[in-house]
Amino acid sequence: FACIARDHLDQVTLRGEKLVVTFSKYDRIRMPHEIGLPQDGNTKDFSGREYDKFKRYRTEDLKKNNMRKIIEPSSTLHISGLQSGKSPNDVKRLFESAGLAV
Repeated sequence: FACIARDHLDQVTLRGEKLVVTFSKYDRIRMPHEIGLPQDGNTKDFSGREYDKFKRYRTEDLKKNNMRKIIEPSSTLHISGLQSGKSPNDVKRLFESAGLAV
């Protein structure tokens, strides 16, 4: 899965900055307390069994089923939950104000 993310996100421009996506040299995320730093609230550990129900690939059958659904990213973005009366130009201006090319 990391290869798919890297292949499609490396060198993509986002908000005027070019993303550099590569593989980590670490096999896991180290928690701040493991390296002598204070807890910062930004690093969370979701690896415990209580989080298994949220994992998409917790069984081989789920993994196989989800792998069939993976498709190449496209330039189409589906948006829902807009206030009534908003035009496509309103949405376009919103994205452009965030620095995104539309």
